[in-house]
Amino acid sequence: MDINKVRAERNKMFQHDPYGFFTIFVDHDKKLIRVEFYEPLRGDVLVPAAPNVKNSRLVRIIEGATAEEVRHTVCRLGLLSRLEHAAYLGSELAKAELALKYEVEYEQDKEIIIRK
Repeated sequence: MDINKVRAERNKMFQHDPYGFFTIFVDHDKKLIRVEFYEPLRGDVLVPAAPNVKNSRLVRIIEGATAEEVRHTVCRLGLLSRLEHAAYLGSELAKAELALKYEVEYEQDKEIIIRK
């Protein structure tokens, strides 16, 4: 059996999820991961190409103690339509959980720094 080996690479043609987007925060006082879900003001697609809170509306706030709790809730609510978006969200939630656990700052799309 032949096995096809593929070199992993970053996707340069990311497409925004037409369902909306998430902003992720860590609340160290409450020991929670907080996720806000925004949907586009127009029902078709996010416009412009870079969605932001000005052209969207906040429709859900999800809070959980772990990335797994938040991830399962997002999936149960059907807030994702693209696999890339689900993978991205999973990565960011894992970083948020680590930031919560190690009491370090978390900023979405930024590297977290954990010092020993």
